[in-house]
Amino acid sequence: ERKMLREPPRRRTQSMPPPSRWDEWKLMLGVRRFVLRAADKLAGSIVTQGGAPSPSAMYEWLLSQPCQYRALINIDVPRTLSCAKVLTDERKSMLTNILIAYANYDTSTGYIQGFGNIAVVLLVVSEWREEEAFWALVALMQGRGYRHFFKNDFRELTRYEKVFGYMLSRELPELEAHLTAVDFPPTRSITPKWFLSGFAQALPLNVVIPIWDRILAEGMPFIISVAMAMLAEMTPSLVRMDDKQTYHAFLHVKENSNFAGPQAAARLIHRAKRFPVPMPLQMYLLRTRDGFESDDDRFAHAKAVSE
Repeated sequence: ERKMLREPPRRRTQSMPPPSRWDEWKLMLGVRRFVLRAADKLAGSIVTQGGAPSPSAMYEWLLSQPCQYRALINIDVPRTLSCAKVLTDERKSMLTNILIAYANYDTSTGYIQGFGNIAVVLLVVSEWREEEAFWALVALMQGRGYRHFFKNDFRELTRYEKVFGYMLSRELPELEAHLTAVDFPPTRSITPKWFLSGFAQALPLNVVIPIWDRILAEGMPFIISVAMAMLAEMTPSLVRMDDKQTYHAFLHVKENSNFAGPQAAARLIHRAKRFPVPMPLQMYLLRTRDGFESDDDRFAHAKAVSE
């Protein structure tokens, strides 16, 4: 799995036009590979007329199995923040089905609160093709390692927080000093909401989707570059705020006029390119076995090489 995380992503130079976006996303995620892998995994559980089970047969079988997370998913789906304006009752059922099927497929992860935000993004881009969105979720969670953000006491998220904190202190020292002065810890306050939701809790969906074009093309560390771009956009107003105003600004970041409108995504992506994560730190994020005794040692080495 870690080997796949290190594969160079398929790069594009600009956001994708809506008619071809879903096909491009499936290609970049390598969905077909994960469907074939699932067929090997589930072949002994699904009765077929010969040959490997079809994607539809596997999806239906996963939905038919008991799910220990069903009650929790039913509670979470209506309050998924990213879906408030796009989910009809039928679409809520689609989201519920995808989350149940994924919990039954990836039993080592199951269901963790927050999965629904990124699943909604996949449903919207797929134009509500439920089964296709499910297989894309499998590919994103396992091929790009997104599930590790949620697992093992959020250990992977902590690694991204370290790099984000380093980038903030290096690139936006004035803002970091202000956030420290008003007792607003940016990594602990920002990354759970922004990174775990794939920005769906922080930005309108029509801004989130083009940003994910770039994340899929550039690789998962681009999430940090986007967060840096958002902070850079907010810096002129944030540094003039007191503590209560600062907390309010982050709590209601989705209402920030700088992040609304058709040009917001293009502007954020352009600005994010000014904050590339140094390659040693990218390698730190994508590697876990490299001879260092601890993650702190690994991170310290990556920082030193990045200076």
